[in-house]
Amino acid sequence: MCYFIIESPKFYIVNRESEKGFMILKELLNEEVNQETKELIISQTEVLVSKHKQGTWGSYSDLFSSTNYLMTIMLFVIFYTSSFIFYGLIYVLPVVLQEFHKGVTKDKQKIEKVQSNMVTSEQYDKIISDIIISCIFEITSDVLNSLLPNISLIGRKGTIYLGFLCTGIFCMLCLVTPNYMPLYACFIRFFSNIPLQVANVYCSEVFPTYMRSTAIGICSALSRIGAFTAPFICDYLILKYPMSTFVAFLITSTTGFVIGVLLPYDTLNRTSY
Repeated sequence: MCYFIIESPKFYIVNRESEKGFMILKELLNEEVNQETKELIISQTEVLVSKHKQGTWGSYSDLFSSTNYLMTIMLFVIFYTSSFIFYGLIYVLPVVLQEFHKGVTKDKQKIEKVQSNMVTSEQYDKIISDIIISCIFEITSDVLNSLLPNISLIGRKGTIYLGFLCTGIFCMLCLVTPNYMPLYACFIRFFSNIPLQVANVYCSEVFPTYMRSTAIGICSALSRIGAFTAPFICDYLILKYPMSTFVAFLITSTTGFVIGVLLPYDTLNRTSY
């Protein structure tokens, strides 16, 4: 499949084959690029390439420069927390659902644990069906990911903190009314997927071109750290009490929400540089 992928227009322009590059741009934009725009693109690309040749490639230190360090730290927190919640829930959901279906009886809206380590076939079927439903919720959230960030009143920033806000609300509902935990867990999976995905778009747009790949790479690393630390933390909490994992998700989603609100600006319709 890679053989059939079109080449980057920038590659051709950098290598003095600008006409090939503009032919690809025409296909992507579905319209002709006028001469003035062509000259502007060529001049900007030459300036960018000259900076690279002078050694101004993006480095990790650029992320912590006086103009970027605050944004970098905020994105580090957003990537870590969103990944921690999303993958942490995937990890603990089978265990929590098992405890829920095998060990609860309704008595005046309170949860009473039944002391048994056995899972019946009926309970097992319910656990599997709940997990499948949560997967369906996650898939449908991808549709929302493609719509909300492009609405001017919401944008990338608003989508990120709204995703964290709704995640936190359903985490709290799991703790307050645990009788409906399987349903609330589906919504947590739905909303926690939103900041996890949209943060990648925001990160790719907020940093300058010369350091964009560096920023995306290190933020992706923070996301992976959130993913592989989640099982260790959740395992410890499950030993105390299975539902306590939702306390951790509530704290991290609240943190993500606050950081999302404090992001200095949105990147929707903002000119990249």
